[in-house]
Parts: sequence; C-alpha cells; structure tokens
Amino acid sequence: MAKMLDIDIIVEDGAWQAAFPDTLEALIEAALLAAAQVQKPTRASSLCVLLTSDSAMQALNRQWRDQDHSTNVLSFAPAAPADTLGDLALGIGVITQEAAAQGKRLDHHLQHLLIHGYLHLMGHDHVEDGAATRMEAIERAVMLALGAPDPYASEHEVP
Repeated sequence: MAKMLDIDIIVEDGAWQAAFPDTLEALIEAALLAAAQVQKPTRASSLCVLLTSDSAMQALNRQWRDQDHSTNVLSFAPAAPADTLGDLALGIGVITQEAAAQGKRLDHHLQHLLIHGYLHLMGHDHVEDGAATRMEAIERAVMLALGAPDPYASEHEVP
C-alpha cells in the first residue's frame, strides 16, 4: 500500500541534525502521517518540510506575512490545485526556545508544530474561537495517537 503522503525534508540548518542526530526524519514522518490519518488528504499528495534557521524564518515571515520577526512554523498552500498539499517551514531557534520556556520536550514540540502546520494546509485556522477549538482538538488527538502529551496542557515533563 502506498503512503497517502509523500514527505520531502530539506535540512537547511545543521542545528536540526545536532538537535535530533538520529531521529529527525522519523519524528517528522510519524507526526505528519499520524495527522494525515486523522485529517486525510482527498488524494495522494506530497508535502515539503523545510528545516531552517531563525533568520531564514524571519525573511519568509517578512516576505509572506509582513511580520518582521522569526516564528516557529509557516504553512504555504499551493497557489492552484496540485498534487502537493504545500510546504511547511520551521525555525530551530524559536522552536527550541519555546519548548524550554513551556517546559516541553523538544521532540514533542516539533511534532506538535508539524501537525499544526499540516492542519493549516488542510484548511484549518485558529482565528475564531470555534475554529481554534476544533483545530486544537485535532492536534490533541494526533499527539495522543503519537503517545505524546496534550500540547495545550499547562504541565509537561522535560527529561
């Protein structure tokens, strides 16, 4: 059986490999395939994940969102219907800082943000309270399926 989601991973910043020396690809694939099981694409699709630096994330955020600061994850849907769901870009510094500040394991925080970005590509948003509640419920369900804690819980265990 073919995968319902083909995932291309581009590691632009070596800090990603340093943070996850043997597990990076597996963590990404597990999160996105679990998300695709809960929120299925309508057809076989591809997705590109760019793992980059905070400065690159700042440039992308400035160019595409008029926000002149780095961010954790950006989702880019295709401009026209295509076999690709789109692209996700993630910045290592912001994600690392957030995980530490929130008392979360870095691998769990990365997987949560991948799921969050994937759901944006599937049309979800969190602008209105009802939409945010629905999106968070899906994120919680996928994280639970991965054996990870609720990303919105106030208490986390950091090894």
